[in-house]
Amino acid sequence: MPPEILVCGYTGRLGKRVACALRDQHGVTPRVLVRPHHLQKEDWSDPQGMTVYPGAYSASAELTESLSGVDAVFLVSPVHPDMQSRELALAEAAFAANPNVHIVKISGLGTRLDSIVDSGRWHAMIEQTIRSRGIHLSALQPYFFMQNLSFQLESARTTGVVKAGVQDARIAMADERDIADTAARVLLGGTAIEGTSVPLTGSAAYSYADVADLFSSSLKRRVRYVDQNPSDMQAALQKAGQPDWHIQILMQFNLAFQRGWGSTVNSVVEQVLGRAPRSLSTLIEELCSSPVGLQGSDPFPAS
Repeated sequence: MPPEILVCGYTGRLGKRVACALRDQHGVTPRVLVRPHHLQKEDWSDPQGMTVYPGAYSASAELTESLSGVDAVFLVSPVHPDMQSRELALAEAAFAANPNVHIVKISGLGTRLDSIVDSGRWHAMIEQTIRSRGIHLSALQPYFFMQNLSFQLESARTTGVVKAGVQDARIAMADERDIADTAARVLLGGTAIEGTSVPLTGSAAYSYADVADLFSSSLKRRVRYVDQNPSDMQAALQKAGQPDWHIQILMQFNLAFQRGWGSTVNSVVEQVLGRAPRSLSTLIEELCSSPVGLQGSDPFPAS
């Protein structure tokens, strides 16, 4: 029998990709957990063949029902000060439903208990607590989603500038499709990284000057990288209406990148999937050939 898998965060960028990868690549149709208010939105479309469970990451009859008989859970949630309580509540509920459950969690940059990045410290504490409960956990820690560069497209196209506050740091970015494909495969069990916590990267580390050069090549115009100083970046984030806790984390991300925390490349994607990761050059070509960038709000507003 195929495993029973619950995918959380279906309406987010990764959750939907993981659910579809399980169904389309592996023939395993998962259940999906969706916050009730998303079901009322105009752009909601019922996931073909998947059972939808309305619910949140908190103890409830709906969450208990969604976890009944589940073998594995994909756990992802937005960075938020309440992230620890939310993710741990779901992990505890999954363990109560099945003590042998396998949780595959998405963590992120700087996941360590002594991290200079608040969210990295939260992820590390979540991972540690889940394992201390005796729950089977595999954690993937991508440093940076390549698709976030989509929010640079309009500026690159119209002004010939991309902005960031990471100086000349090199970042081993990962395509979110590779992250999702890897997570889907790990959910099925039996991979070499099962039960571990591993960074997830592409095949190379890039500076933002490299990113500008790739935009130049794809857009057939000169694009240059402009480094933002911390005060300008903080002002841009405040202007964009970001909450103070989120501004602090984004500033910490930049510092962590400057210290080289996101520069180490590994072969986890190739190890798990048996193929090379998607390249940044391919992603930039795809972005530039699209009439619109990524939908949603820019997590790193530059102006």
